[in-house]
Amino acid sequence: MDGWSQSFEVVRMLISLAEIYDCKFLLGNHDLWMANWLRNGDKPKVWVENGGQAAMDSYRKATKKELAVHTLFFQKLLNYYI
Repeated sequence: MDGWSQSFEVVRMLISLAEIYDCKFLLGNHDLWMANWLRNGDKPKVWVENGGQAAMDSYRKATKKELAVHTLFFQKLLNYYI
């Protein structure tokens, strides 16, 4: 999810794919940290120092509507899929 300056664009692409295909997206620890940051601004030091800062920086260009859509995307991530 993070560590790259294109995290926002990657999530936008995944959201677009899910509009066309039956995608199953799984929640990882960095995704959980991103979800918490989008929802309430929480940003643990371990995440910030291990890719989180780049991910947060990539969201600077996001509109309020895009932030809402991405927040919902992260809330819908699955813990597992069988």
